[in-house]
Amino acid sequence: MSGKKVVSRNIAIILGLVCIILAVGLVAVFAYDNSVIVSKNNELNDKNWNIAGLQGDVTYLQAQLSNLNSIIRLEKSDVIVDSQTINQGARSESVVKSMSIPYSGYLHVSSTSTTDNAYFVVQYWFKDQLYSQSGVVGTSGELVFAVLKSDSCTVYVGNKNWVNGATHTITVTYYY
Repeated sequence: MSGKKVVSRNIAIILGLVCIILAVGLVAVFAYDNSVIVSKNNELNDKNWNIAGLQGDVTYLQAQLSNLNSIIRLEKSDVIVDSQTINQGARSESVVKSMSIPYSGYLHVSSTSTTDNAYFVVQYWFKDQLYSQSGVVGTSGELVFAVLKSDSCTVYVGNKNWVNGATHTITVTYYY
């Protein structure tokens, strides 16, 4: 012999079986790792959906916060009555508008009238207490009335004429 070692047939078969077992084990490891990767991808997708939902919540809450901050700073307004004409008899008082006041703020009342003694009254309920404010505008003028949150607020216009009636053109803006 020339120094070559002869490997017996049994050792070759054993080495072949070991290679097959290792290959099967490697395939099993890859299959397991793949299932773990799929599971983790599903978890990641679920978390991404949750994040997207939470980002939507954050956006909604930021918009709500911005809206509430505008209310706190009295930056919002609604025209409640726009150039409404009211005709009255002498010494009369008429309801301009009854409404609820969802936030504390103020009413800006502007008016033109055919009488120099036109006046406004604002009445509202807050915590079982009736609040009443009034002011004279004459033939043309503006008044501002502070109001608290109320389910029942009424704006009245009147005149103090003894003989003649009056015609008023009124705009009321609610700032909150």
